[in-house]
Amino acid sequence: MARQPQPVPATGIGPLDEAIPVAVAWTEDLKTRLGWHDTTLVFLALRAALHAFRDSLPASEAVFLGGALPLILRGAFYEGWHLRDEPLSVPDRLSFIERVHDGLDRRLGVDPEEVAVKLFALLAARLAPDEIEDLKAVTPAALHYLWPGG
Repeated sequence: MARQPQPVPATGIGPLDEAIPVAVAWTEDLKTRLGWHDTTLVFLALRAALHAFRDSLPASEAVFLGGALPLILRGAFYEGWHLRDEPLSVPDRLSFIERVHDGLDRRLGVDPEEVAVKLFALLAARLAPDEIEDLKAVTPAALHYLWPGG
């Protein structure tokens, strides 16, 4: 009986090799939720929506959310962030959606509100229920509609 070849690790660095499939799974989940085919665009949308959400939270809550994300997505979440005591801005609905769209370079054919709604659904599906309840409690009121059932 021939032995099956073992998959070759992507990096040879155990924690990274374990983190890559997790990040891909989150991206694929969002891809399915959005019904898109371009995985790179899905990842960019994920990052744009995470950045918009991060910047609407107080620093301690942004750190809490970042800590709950998988390793590689945590890096994308913190990319370009400068720690502040207060949120970058307390967004209204439109400014939040514009922030997501800006993060996608205002790409035509992308509905940034749909991206935001699907990101919040992804978070609700992938994070522990108690973490989601904590996040909902600190989500600015104007954004509560983004959460499933919001």
